[in-house]
Amino acid sequence: HDAAVHANLGVLQERLGNAKEALAYYDHALVLDAKNYIALMNRGALLANTGKKLEALKHCRMAHAIHPEAIGTLFNLADSL
Repeated sequence: HDAAVHANLGVLQERLGNAKEALAYYDHALVLDAKNYIALMNRGALLANTGKKLEALKHCRMAHAIHPEAIGTLFNLADSL
């Protein structure tokens, strides 16, 4: 399966209020493609929203390093601080 598909399924699960399932999809996307900045960015945002700021910061930094032009990576990085 494609990493982008799993990242998108993570977004869907997150919108449905299923944080645990969303994290599982983001994790699987990252197994398939460790540089999938969408999965990193969204995983970081979800972790930040659940109070896991230090773990969130790691993922947000990685996403921003991979794709610094994406405004979402910078926004999530700032939000995780």
